[in-house]
Amino acid sequence: MRSQSLDKSSYQIESSQPEDFTQFKFRILLGEFCLLKKVFDGQIVKPNIFADKGSMNLEKLCESDIADHTHVVSARCGNDPRIGITQSGNRIVYTYKIFNRMFVDVSGDYESYLSNFKKKSLSSLRRKIKKAEKSNTTTTIQDFTSASQVREFVEIAKPISTQSYQEAQLGTVFRTDEEWIAQLETLARNNRFRGYVLYINDEPVAYNYCPIYGDGILLYDLSGYIPESNRYSPGTVLQAHIIERSFADDAIKIYDLCEGEGRHKEQFATGSNTCFNAYIFPKNAYYKTLVSAHRAMDQISDKIVAITERLGIKDKIKTFLRRRG
Repeated sequence: MRSQSLDKSSYQIESSQPEDFTQFKFRILLGEFCLLKKVFDGQIVKPNIFADKGSMNLEKLCESDIADHTHVVSARCGNDPRIGITQSGNRIVYTYKIFNRMFVDVSGDYESYLSNFKKKSLSSLRRKIKKAEKSNTTTTIQDFTSASQVREFVEIAKPISTQSYQEAQLGTVFRTDEEWIAQLETLARNNRFRGYVLYINDEPVAYNYCPIYGDGILLYDLSGYIPESNRYSPGTVLQAHIIERSFADDAIKIYDLCEGEGRHKEQFATGSNTCFNAYIFPKNAYYKTLVSAHRAMDQISDKIVAITERLGIKDKIKTFLRRRG
């Protein structure tokens, strides 16, 4: 039995079969603010959505010999699943998220890829990159790929993560323990580790950690930036760099932009897969209350987002909160 804190990077496995017993987080959020966090011992089903053509059948999964606590993460949709709470046998099935998981096909030519951008969007992207480059006297983005570079990458990325909204508000903690470093070094020795650090005014301000899984799929896994660097569009500049590098990297065929939908992902993506996330719990009053609270907070969050979008202040509020970290 394996029992450890589950990081986002631990989610991706190579089949649709559940992992052995591990731990996963159940968080009730209001927007990006965590109101309650529970950690369950259970199983995770995390299919490779680019390798498994068939969609996930939740009813069959409930009938199988799985743990009572199961987290289905980013499975391909089938049978028009809907967000909500249902029951299957002696289990509660809570489908809490349906989304387009975007990706970039980097198997072609980079210049051809850029030609698909609107002229205004491409011009804006180049201005952002040039602005970041002008702020430095030396390197703007540093790449890390080898096992000998892993420790340096971790040492640079950790202080950035500590100041980022990803760690402060989302709880995405960048690990620095020796076990984690050893895992990254193993990935690097197998040419499956990519790390990137963005510099502004010759100081590190943003990082991305991207492992390679499956058949050449680069995962946009862990990221963070110092809020004060926001005017340099660190996320966009890093994404552009990673994509350009990926087109020239024979080990990479697809850049998986992972969960979450946003303008910068829509700008860069060449396609998407419709996916869902779900929890499976024992059918009793405690878990019914827990998932009902989660659903209620999601509905409140959706209403708040809709109102801010109508008022045209959504992006301003998001930027303000992220700058505050």
